[in-house]
Amino acid sequence: MTKFGIALALLLVSSAAFAQEAATDEEFGVTVTVPATWQLVDDEDRAVFNIKHEDHSQIEIIGNELMTPDVAEVFFTHFHDTLQSSDFVQVGREDKQIGEFAGSETIYRFEHSGVTLKVTVFQFIRDTTAWIAGGYMQEDVFDAHAAEFRGLVESLTFAE
Repeated sequence: MTKFGIALALLLVSSAAFAQEAATDEEFGVTVTVPATWQLVDDEDRAVFNIKHEDHSQIEIIGNELMTPDVAEVFFTHFHDTLQSSDFVQVGREDKQIGEFAGSETIYRFEHSGVTLKVTVFQFIRDTTAWIAGGYMQEDVFDAHAAEFRGLVESLTFAE
């Protein structure tokens, strides 16, 4: 094989390693780009998208169609109340802009059996749908996955 052939083969292999998968949900008319080291899975009924990493981290994108946008707070409050009733402790909350989406981000901490999880919950409203992006990660990899989480949220595109 020539040097050009070897270089081309290496380029194809390396670009496959960093390939990102786009997934679309027809019901909500939304597409997401799954980060290269993550995998889309179909084992969660409530999530529009469920994306897992080999280190057991998980990101869920949940959509809830609303009768009117002003009832979104009920959906958001119920989600947060469920986490808190399961011993997730809120350690931060701030208004945040991720890409084109203005919302709020809440950080939780959860300890069980010697493992500490950090959970980020970004919530926003688009038209008449309330959206939650929840990232569940062990504390020691949370910072490493933060950019992937933001990139995944930024990648959300909606059919018009």
